Amino acid sequence: MKGLVVLSVVVVAVVTACGWQIGVWRESPIDVGLVAFCAAVNLVACWLSFLLIVVVRRTNPDYLMQAALAGILVRMMIAGSATMIALSFGPWPSSPLSIWMIVFYLALLIVETMSAIKAQKLPPTERSETVVR
Repeated sequence: MKGLVVLSVVVVAVVTACGWQIGVWRESPIDVGLVAFCAAVNLVACWLSFLLIVVVRRTNPDYLMQAALAGILVRMMIAGSATMIALSFGPWPSSPLSIWMIVFYLALLIVETMSAIKAQKLPPTERSETVVR
C-alpha cells in the first residue's frame, strides 16, 4: 500500500511540475535526466527515512516521533547535499533543478509524515514488548 501511495504522489507531483514548468519556460523542453535525478535522490532519501522509522518502531516504539523527525533531517540533508553538488558540477540549470527537487521533496514529505503518524497509532509489535525499558 505504501508503494501505491508513493507512486501516486510522485505521479501527481510530476504532472503538476510538468504543467507548471511548461507554462513558465515555454522555450525549453523538460529534461528527463533532470527529473529522473531529482526523483531518484528524493526516493532514496525517503527509503532511508522509512528504514529508520521501521527500525525504531520494532526496537523502541516510544521514540517513534523522534525517529520521524530524524528521518526528515536525513532526507533534508541528502536532498540538500545532492542539490548543491548538482548545482556546482551538474549539467542542469539552477531554476529547473531547484523546482524539481522541491516538488519531489514536498510530495514525499507528505507520504513520510502520514506513514509516521500511522505507525504511531498502530499497537506495539511483539518484539517491541520484549525490549527492556
